[in-house]
Amino acid sequence: KGLLVQFLHESGLIGGEDPILKLSPPDVAGADLTGADLSSADFAKSFLPAVILKDAYLTSANLSGADLHRADLGGADLIMANLSGADLRGANLMRADLTGANLMRADLRGANLMRADLIDANLFDANLRGADLRGADLMGADLTRANLFVANLIRANLRMAKLMWADLSGADLFAADLSAASLTEADLSGADLMRADLSGAYLGGADLRGAYLGGADLRGAYLGGADLRGANLMGARFGADFTWAWLGGADPSGANLSGADLRGAYLIMARFDGALELSFQQIHVAATPLSEIGSLPVYITSNPEFQAALKEERADRAG
Repeated sequence: KGLLVQFLHESGLIGGEDPILKLSPPDVAGADLTGADLSSADFAKSFLPAVILKDAYLTSANLSGADLHRADLGGADLIMANLSGADLRGANLMRADLTGANLMRADLRGANLMRADLIDANLFDANLRGADLRGADLMGADLTRANLFVANLIRANLRMAKLMWADLSGADLFAADLSAASLTEADLSGADLMRADLSGAYLGGADLRGAYLGGADLRGAYLGGADLRGANLMGARFGADFTWAWLGGADPSGANLSGADLRGAYLIMARFDGALELSFQQIHVAATPLSEIGSLPVYITSNPEFQAALKEERADRAG
């Protein structure tokens, strides 16, 4: 099968802009095409389950709508390939080069994309539920509305990636680089963002309920309107904009809050007693009455300005 496909491609029968033949079931299911040069080949809507395309050259190939579930594409060259709508469930794409590839609405559930190169790839509305993306390079990739539920993104590079309205709930983003990424209204509830780099990221309206942000870098990040209820921010680095963010029940113990903008933020039951470099001025401009903040460090509660403001607040309520 493999030799036949290679012959058809080299003869110009299944490649180019106007291919003479198109593969259809049973096609080359399970065929071994290791290292084959299939650049620009047209496999649109082909039936290719469990095919072995390890280290194959598929630059600019058309695999849109193809059935490639459980296929082995480890180390394959898929630069600028069209995989839109392709079935890649459980496929092996470890170390594959998918730079600029079109994976729009592709099904990558449970796929292995460890250390894959996905720079500037189009993953709009792609299903990556449970996918392994450890160490993958997704810099500048478009993951708008992508499903990354419980995906493994440990140490992944998502710098400047577009993750608007993406589902990252329960995802493992330990030490991931999300600097300057766009995460507008993304779902990060329950996600592990320990030691993640979120510097300069846009998290407006993001759902971070119950997320773990211990040691994360949030300097220069925008979290306006974000929901951080129950989030653990222990040891996180701030200088972020939390304007109108919801921090109710959040725990920033050990976090350096120097420069954090809390104007209009909701701090009901937030536990700030272990926070570092937090000033009375930062707390005073929040939308939450001082008496309803869960806990504050002694260096603030002993501040005469705080005590005077709290007294005034209680008097206003009593009156």
